Amino acid sequence: AYLDNFFFPGGEPRRYYHFQYAGLADFFALDSTSITAAGPPRPAFLPDGPQSAGLRDQRRRATAPWRIAYFHNALFNAGPRHDAENNEARLKHWLQLFSTNGVQLTFQGHEHNFQASRVNARSYGIRHFVTGSGGALRDDDVRARMDAANVEAWSPHHQFLLVEIRDGRIFVTPVGINPIVPVDSAGRALPPVFSVP
Repeated sequence: AYLDNFFFPGGEPRRYYHFQYAGLADFFALDSTSITAAGPPRPAFLPDGPQSAGLRDQRRRATAPWRIAYFHNALFNAGPRHDAENNEARLKHWLQLFSTNGVQLTFQGHEHNFQASRVNARSYGIRHFVTGSGGALRDDDVRARMDAANVEAWSPHHQFLLVEIRDGRIFVTPVGINPIVPVDSAGRALPPVFSVP
């Protein structure tokens, strides 16, 4: 469905690609799955695969001040459905490449709620967002798993993300029918706007 219903740079469907928008941001669309358009499933994300090689090579082609990666499987995720998949270990080579390539933030789905990672050594100093609650919602309480998953904020509400680039920062705000108030692992309300320097 993805390959059939979205537009791609150059007009040809691809599992992964790079594009620049308005000289503001370079986007890295990546495939963290094993789903193929034809033939048997095969992972596109392996450290020695062509996608990772292409990501290594993008550093010299990415010239915009902001670098943003997006893909399906969440790197830092407290669940409730997909926390056991250990994508952090499976995609650690991408974390390293993101750091080397100057990626400042990433967006993922897979889990049907909102989550924001901590920004620390484990996240390679990058803010990672899970934004998968546009459709079906998984509202199980994940607060007990947030610290172990390196997740700072969570909200079990339908939302999309408003992303603004201004004043030398990126501002990411979860937006829903009602105001979204993310909480930390103790249930304390957090500011609804995430600022990325």
